[in-house]
Amino acid sequence: MQDNHDSLFRKMLLATAPLLLWGAHFVFLYVFVAASCIAGMSDVMLAGVPAQTAVLLLESAAAIVAAGVLLLRSARTLKRRGSQARLVEMAYAGSALLALIAILWASLPVLFLRTCN
Repeated sequence: MQDNHDSLFRKMLLATAPLLLWGAHFVFLYVFVAASCIAGMSDVMLAGVPAQTAVLLLESAAAIVAAGVLLLRSARTLKRRGSQARLVEMAYAGSALLALIAILWASLPVLFLRTCN
């Protein structure tokens, strides 16, 4: 019975991993901006770019790459399984696509808006 529960947990974690990645990215964006604004880092420059923006862009790029890798893995799994794909594998692919779109959407303000005012 224990193996069945471990297998279920692993499957659910696989299906929700992309959404957990998006959630972590979203929380990092807001916590980092709040903490760095409170710390007075708005005037710190890094290679001609505000340090806050550079950190946020690097973290966003890492999250986008990670979500892309998860999406590619899920697409390969679906392609390999074909019409025999299970619901959890379809959920994994759907959540990976949703997470990639959500990460891109959450990252857009970093490109266009100032962080502290």
